[in-house]
Amino acid sequence: MKSVIFLWLVILVAPNYTSDNHKIQGNWKVINAELSNQVTLEPEASRQFEPFLAAFENSVFEFKKNGKSTLKTRIPQFQYEDHLWSLTSDESYIEIRETRDSAPKLVIAIAEIEDKYLFYLMDSPFVLTVEKL
Repeated sequence: MKSVIFLWLVILVAPNYTSDNHKIQGNWKVINAELSNQVTLEPEASRQFEPFLAAFENSVFEFKKNGKSTLKTRIPQFQYEDHLWSLTSDESYIEIRETRDSAPKLVIAIAEIEDKYLFYLMDSPFVLTVEKL
C-alpha cells in the first residue's frame, strides 16, 4: 500500500519532462537582445525599448533539472526565482509558471538558426540570442 501511495505522489509531484529537457537544462546567457523584425515600430517607439534591450544583455536564464527556473537580469520587474518551467508537448516553447496551476507568466519560443539559439519572448517584441554556459 505504501508503494502505491508513493507512486501516486511521484506521478503528481514530479515535473513533466520531455525528451529534450536535457538540452534546455542549465544556464543560458543572453549575448544579444534586439527587437523582432516581425514587429513594425516607429523610430521613437523603438528607442523607448533600448533601455530594456541593454538591460537584458548578460542576463542569465537558469533551467534546473528539478523543474525550477530563475532569471537574473538588471530589470528587477523582469527577474524571477524558483518558478516552474516545462517544455510544451511539441518541444518548441518553454513555459514559465509561478505555480503548477497558474497560467504561464512567460512563454519563450526556441529557435536554432545557424548554430545560434534564439529565445523569442512571446507577447513582447524581444528576441534574445543566447548561449549555453
